[in-house]
Amino acid sequence: MKTLGVLLLGVLIGVGIMASLRDDKTPAPQEWAEAGVVKIQTQGDSAAQLKAAEEYYGKAVVLFLASLVREQQRPEATLAEPIIKEIPPQESITPSESAALAAVASSQQPVKVEAQPVAVSPADKALNHLITHRKSPVADKMTPQVRKMRGNFEGRFKWETGKNKGRIDQVAMDMNFYMEDGKKLMGIISIILTDPNGKQYSRSTGNGENQTLRLVPGRKDQVYVEPAPGDFILLDIRNTNRMSGPYYDQGGNYLGKVEIWRKN
Repeated sequence: MKTLGVLLLGVLIGVGIMASLRDDKTPAPQEWAEAGVVKIQTQGDSAAQLKAAEEYYGKAVVLFLASLVREQQRPEATLAEPIIKEIPPQESITPSESAALAAVASSQQPVKVEAQPVAVSPADKALNHLITHRKSPVADKMTPQVRKMRGNFEGRFKWETGKNKGRIDQVAMDMNFYMEDGKKLMGIISIILTDPNGKQYSRSTGNGENQTLRLVPGRKDQVYVEPAPGDFILLDIRNTNRMSGPYYDQGGNYLGKVEIWRKN
């Protein structure tokens, strides 16, 4: 009978906790507990009363756990957790009660948060272009890249930004590089840009040590060409007869695209 008294006490404690956590949809725990006590006391002997008490105690634990999960899902729920040291085997849990607990547990799924790409501003892009160009070394040897740039070229420069967007200008390049005494790269260079009205608005000429052609570190298929002080073109030179690349101003801002064809 001592065991029966402990179990009845557990039922009453569980019911008391349920009463503090129940919502409008939960049946009145006091009525359920009173009906259980009456049922237990009406059993024929102590063994039957013990079995009935175990059934009610098991259901009290199940309902208490379900009420606790619902309470934790509320925004105002506290972080306090009840301490349950021992829980007897719940052999009397019905299939419907097990399904209800499984449904509550499955609803607690972690929320996946996908990382958003960081946007790069036009100013940052321009600065990156400018820094990359400034770090590139001036060609001082007769490298394969320099040999590909020797000759006469003609082409066009298509503006794709700013007030001149859509305008197509003419480009003429004449580059004659050679090694002086086998020690220093020299060149006779001319780069001319002409607007649609035939007016030359940019003319770069040089006769001496190379300051116009820069190499791209780690790349053998690209070079920098400076058509005007500060401006630069990043040329793709894989096809030696037809080269192309973006044109940037002295601030690293993208202006448009250059295409040139080899004349000789």
